[in-house]
Amino acid sequence: MNLTIACERALASPQLALIDAQILDQARDLTLATLDECAAATTEVLSSLLPINSTAGGGMRTCAADTCGADANCSTRAVLEDALIEGAPTSPICFCVWPNRPFTDVSAALSPYLAGCAQPRMAHFIEQTGQATSSIAMQLFRTASGGEAAESPTLRLVMKGNAQSIATWSIDPDTLPSWLSTPLNGTVGAGEASIEWSVTLSSSGLPARPSPYKTSLAVTVASDVVRTITVPIFLFINSDPGLRPCDEGYMFAFGKCEPCLEHATCGIDTLLETVSVNAGHWRLSNRSTQILGCSRAEDESIVACVGGSDAGVLGAGYCAERHSGPFCAACGSGYYFKLEEEQCVACPSAAVDIAAPIALVAAVMLLYLGMRFASTYALRRRLGRTSILSVMTKSNVVPVLKLLFGFIQVVAFVPTVYSVRLPERFQGNSPTHPLFPICRAPFPPYVRN
Repeated sequence: MNLTIACERALASPQLALIDAQILDQARDLTLATLDECAAATTEVLSSLLPINSTAGGGMRTCAADTCGADANCSTRAVLEDALIEGAPTSPICFCVWPNRPFTDVSAALSPYLAGCAQPRMAHFIEQTGQATSSIAMQLFRTASGGEAAESPTLRLVMKGNAQSIATWSIDPDTLPSWLSTPLNGTVGAGEASIEWSVTLSSSGLPARPSPYKTSLAVTVASDVVRTITVPIFLFINSDPGLRPCDEGYMFAFGKCEPCLEHATCGIDTLLETVSVNAGHWRLSNRSTQILGCSRAEDESIVACVGGSDAGVLGAGYCAERHSGPFCAACGSGYYFKLEEEQCVACPSAAVDIAAPIALVAAVMLLYLGMRFASTYALRRRLGRTSILSVMTKSNVVPVLKLLFGFIQVVAFVPTVYSVRLPERFQGNSPTHPLFPICRAPFPPYVRN
């Protein structure tokens, strides 16, 4: 409020130059001005205001509790500029300090005096209704008769600030665990102080364990101020003994949770049928509880046995391509199981298959013809009429050769037929190895314990 004192009235009577003292007592942001030619009347005017300035309850002189509107700041300043008189009257000034601001439905200049200042609207806190806590701790019990359990506590979002602004809240779906479901967004109306919504906690897919499942529900609230509030959530799962799902390291078999099989891996909710067999091992079917090693190597690794959780037909699912049968040692058409590599390899060509037998037969025939020739000429002179064949016959050399030939054939097939590994001196370049390089029958490469 600006008051200008007329010069003639100020000189005639300083008090008449002012309006009623009661009105001045209620004035705010008052400024008193005089004309330059009335400078002589300044003292008289100020003197006339002193009684008003000291009036009990005079809001004109100082800031009081009801001087300004709600949440507005108050200060005072001299009514007459450059007034140096001690005790000169002052007038209160009301204003808003950021982040508070004038209400939009009132004049920005009048709002601090009349309606006050609007506090920015923002999220204050989130609590569980009925618990008055800022976190959720829930215990669920799974039973054989009732099955899975679930609870749906209610959350309340409380706003603060008196600004009439709409607020929106949202939750990032990527932060939610599988056992927690909730609405992902909502709105808080301009006149609403709070809003509620329900979240659901379920035991589905969670094995019972003594420690809780934990997560933090991050709720982002956007209004005049954007704020994210985190709600800790703890879920305890109890269960009747042996109920699915089983925890990591266990499998559900024969109606209860059992320790995982040796040479296998069990994740959460693993069944006997879905046990993951380690590489280098094999079992007959997905119901078998005995897992056997495919190799005697210390690292238990073998190319043929790849393991996995799919048993296939008679354990073939645990085998590499072109492998099947016990210990993955049976090979497909055109392949044979090579002991040294412990895997199926392509069969040699037909020319290679018959080369060794032909060479053996040719060698025997050459030996026979050579002996006939020798017996006809040189040896006949030394031995008379007796031929070397007669000598060999009389000394039982021919039956011995037949037995030796048969022995070589048998020994060549012993590793394949009986699944044994011959000593090193019978392998490699020994006579038993290259005689019959035909495709061996698909049997396991050695005897297993």
